[in-house]
Amino acid sequence: MGDFLRKNRAWLDSHRSGSFHVFDDSPEHINMEKAKLKNMFQGLRAYVYDAIDTAYKVGKDKGKENARSTEMVELPHPCDGEAFSDVRITEQITKIMSEVGEVSDANARYQKYGSPECRRDVLLELQDVIVAATTAQYIMGAELDERQRITREVNESNARRDNGARFKK
Repeated sequence: MGDFLRKNRAWLDSHRSGSFHVFDDSPEHINMEKAKLKNMFQGLRAYVYDAIDTAYKVGKDKGKENARSTEMVELPHPCDGEAFSDVRITEQITKIMSEVGEVSDANARYQKYGSPECRRDVLLELQDVIVAATTAQYIMGAELDERQRITREVNESNARRDNGARFKK
């Protein structure tokens, strides 16, 4: 399991079990919770990027080629049905963190056994993270057009970073 998950395991376990607690709504406590979430998001982002990078390397760059293909138009669909009608953003962030834990578990099996089935499990779990993140964006009010603009913005930013060395030319 990655450093991010090790550092946040207790918090993750308490929220994964559904034991959400009510906290005071003082500005100090809210700011403290926001700071915790920001730190966890930064760690989560780094962990997911590392997991995706590992999956790409293992797939001999097939994932990178497919990710940039203009023929690939299937987009993640947010969970927006009745079962998710009352999910709050904090709960969805917890779901993302849980999914990242599942990626870590699947990756450990893949590293141990190296089978095509284990590889597929890693890829499916990574997709679950993407769908959970898309759902979080949706919960925050981001419709498809805004999510696409954000994706384009991040892609363009990444294309410029590291002197343009993040993407194949």
